[in-house]
Formats: sequence, C-alpha cells, structure tokens
Amino acid sequence: MKLLIRQELDIVKHAESGTVVVDACSFGEQPGISLELSGREKLELLQNFSRIAEEEEWTTWLLFVGEEMPQVAHGGDFKGMRVFYAPKSTQRIPTLLECVRVLNSKNKEALLISDDPVLEERLESAEATLLHASTLKKGYDCFQKRRRPHSRLMTHRSRELSRSELH
Repeated sequence: MKLLIRQELDIVKHAESGTVVVDACSFGEQPGISLELSGREKLELLQNFSRIAEEEEWTTWLLFVGEEMPQVAHGGDFKGMRVFYAPKSTQRIPTLLECVRVLNSKNKEALLISDDPVLEERLESAEATLLHASTLKKGYDCFQKRRRPHSRLMTHRSRELSRSELH
C-alpha cells in the first residue's frame, strides 16, 4: 500500500481475503458529472488497476457505464480482472450491488471503491466495506493528473500573445 492513510489500510487489507469491486465512474475526468468514460479513459483505468491489482495481489472487478470495449467484453477478463458494463447510468448502482450480492453468496468479502453518496447509502444494507475512490487516488501515483506538454506551435503562439499583451 503506497501512501494511504493508516485507518484506510485496514480496509484495503480486507481486500486480500475477498474481491475489490471498482465503480469506474469515480475515476473519470469529471467524477459525479459524467458517468460514462471515454474509450481512452476506460483503457487507462484498466491498465492502472491491472498494475495495482498485480502489485497488491487483489482480485478485482471493474464496472463501466456505456458500451463494451473491443478489448474486453462484458464479464470478460483483462489481465486477471473481471470487467462488467452497465448499459445505462441508471443501471450502475443496481449492478454494483448485484456484484456485492454475488460475492456474498460465494462467502467472499467485498470491498467497494466509489465516491457516490447514493451508492454509499444503499450499501449499508449489503455486506460490503466502502473505500472512497478519492482516498485510493491519493495513494497511487498512476491517478495523479499529468500535464501534457504543448506543441512547439502552441508554445510559440503563447509567447507571441504574452509579448503582445505587454506592449
């Protein structure tokens, strides 16, 4: 575990004996505003979680909203992780709760990672532990936003604009 807060470490250790269920919508560019991620965001998230799952030895399930990706189908495997899709945003919470129920029926513990307050409220009736996605993001470098460098043309134009504003 990287830099996670000490009290959250106990929750993440919980995942070693169960399955981590990830609400992928909490990891988008605009969490809470846009539930459907772009193909690039989905693939980046899959790659990030595959590294984390391998490093931490987690069994991981991810749920996306929207169309299936060509790389992995609904219920398919991506580098050892199971990937699911909810066709509509209204089906996201019931699908996540169904994942928790399936794990509970197999006598496995579930650790749900999400920042959705509605899901958190509904999760109280299900037997699962919640870890806020914002807490997980703080602990892993792969979730830190990197600024992309400007092209030479854009850098040149920015300098010209700055100079013209000075005169």
